[in-house]
This record gives sequence, structure tokens and C-alpha cells, in this order.
Amino acid sequence: MQRSRNSQVSRQIRAVAFNRERIKKGEATKYRIQIAERANQLPADRQAALIKTAEKTLKESTLLY
Repeated sequence: MQRSRNSQVSRQIRAVAFNRERIKKGEATKYRIQIAERANQLPADRQAALIKTAEKTLKESTLLY
């Protein structure tokens, strides 16, 4: 179940990156909260990797908003 939650967030992030859509700041904040909640359930090494990747993707997707 935990893996499916993580993959759901990953799919959302990849969808944004793939479509190169600009997302609103509020949506980015919502994604950051979801990522943080799920990352807290992961081992430390995977946690850091997930947060780093997610933040990079979200930053790129909100640059022009």
C-alpha cells in the first residue's frame, strides 16, 4: 500500500514534467505536502532522493507562474 501511494505521487510529478504544464503555486504546495508525508514513511536514503527529485520537478514546473 505504501508503495502505491509513493508511485501515485511519482506519477503526478512525471505527468507534470512530461506535459511541461505550468502548475499553480497552490497545487505545487499540495504536492510538496503529499511528498513530505510519504517521504516520512521511507528509509532515509530513499527519502532524500524522493524529495530532491520532486522538488526539482516542481521547481521546473512552476518557473513561469
